[in-house]
Amino acid sequence: MEWTELSGHLPRVQAALRAHATQVTVDGADVVHVGGQREPIVTRVGLRPVAT
Repeated sequence: MEWTELSGHLPRVQAALRAHATQVTVDGADVVHVGGQREPIVTRVGLRPVAT
């Protein structure tokens, strides 16, 4: 798996998460779920090559 860091896109990810305000709240670099669970917003993605 190839991992890519996309931290430069954090503002865009935060804006996208704010569109789901009934499910989550954005608090800085964290997302807070309606049940109170807090976790960091992840901007690292992994892609797995697929043989064609």
